[in-house]
Amino acid sequence: NVSWSYRLNNKLTLPGKIEWQTRMNVRGPSETAISKREGNFSIDLAFSKELFKEKASLTLNVRDLLNQRGWRSKTFNETFYNSSEHRWAKRSFTLNFTYRFNQKKNQDRRLQQESYDDEAMGF
Repeated sequence: NVSWSYRLNNKLTLPGKIEWQTRMNVRGPSETAISKREGNFSIDLAFSKELFKEKASLTLNVRDLLNQRGWRSKTFNETFYNSSEHRWAKRSFTLNFTYRFNQKKNQDRRLQQESYDDEAMGF
């Protein structure tokens, strides 16, 4: 059984301080003595913008931009044949608005890091 896969993550800052993040997953086809699976490909996008002097964020997420996340497979032997297709949820869009009361974005990150450090140390 030989197969391959790769993942690409990319983050850019667009004009107007809009953050753009892309995640692409690619998996090559695979084959065993009794099965074959086609390769698959998917792209997720996210855009975010800080608002109100970094007290708020507006984020748009697009899952499975090309609406093709999933795979097809065939299983077979001398007396059996099965062809199947599996699909994750269809393309979806999520729009989030987050307002940070009495905090700014950098304070959120510092608090998250402190919490992580405490957990890593067993607190």
